[in-house]
Amino acid sequence: MRQSSKGQKKLRKKQILYGAVALFLVAGLVLSAVLGFVDFLTGGQGANKDPSILKLEEEIATLEKSLKKDVENGLLAAEIGTLYYDMATISWQQGLQKQGNKYGEKSRKYLIQAVENGEISPEITLDIAFLAFSLEDYDTAEEYFQKTIDQEEQNPIAHIYYGLYLSNLEREKEAIEHFAKALEYAPEDSPEAQAAEYYLSLLQETGS
Repeated sequence: MRQSSKGQKKLRKKQILYGAVALFLVAGLVLSAVLGFVDFLTGGQGANKDPSILKLEEEIATLEKSLKKDVENGLLAAEIGTLYYDMATISWQQGLQKQGNKYGEKSRKYLIQAVENGEISPEITLDIAFLAFSLEDYDTAEEYFQKTIDQEEQNPIAHIYYGLYLSNLEREKEAIEHFAKALEYAPEDSPEAQAAEYYLSLLQETGS
C-alpha cells in the first residue's frame, strides 16, 4: 500500500531529524545543540539536572552583576548568552524541555542584546536563529538565519541550518536551494558537504 503524501512528509521529517544526528556526529558541528534539539523535538526523557549547570549558573550570576553596571557592554551580554545557550542544550539533551526552553529564552534575550550593542558575528546570529527555531519563533529565526548569511554568504553550516528550518516549514524549494549552496561552499568530501548532499537528495527524492 502506497503511503499518503502526509505520511511521506512525516517520514521525511523524521529522516531529516535522525539523519542530522548521524551526520553531525561525524561533522562535529555544534553537536550538543543538534543532539539537544533533536531530543527536544522528539520528546525525549532524560536524566536529572546536570551538575555542570550549577557551575554555569554561578558564572552567569557574576557576569550579570557586571552587566548591570555596564548595560551597553555587548561583549559581556554575548558571553552570558553563550553560557545560557550551553545550559539550554544540556537540558534539551537530557529531555528537560521546560528547563531547556527557559534557558534558551534567556540565551536569546542576551544574544539579541549583544547584537543591539554592536557585538555581531555569524556565530552569534546563527545561535539566535537556532534558538528561535527551537522555541518556534519562526519570524525571529528567519530574520537571524538571513542576518547570518548576509554576513557570511559562503558559510555552509548556516545554509544547512537554514535549509533544515525551511524544510520543517515545508518550504522544500527554498530548502533545496540552501542545501545546494551548502554543498557548493563546503570543501569537497567534508562532513558539511556530506550533510548537505544527504538532505538535498532526501528532499529531491521525496519531491519527485
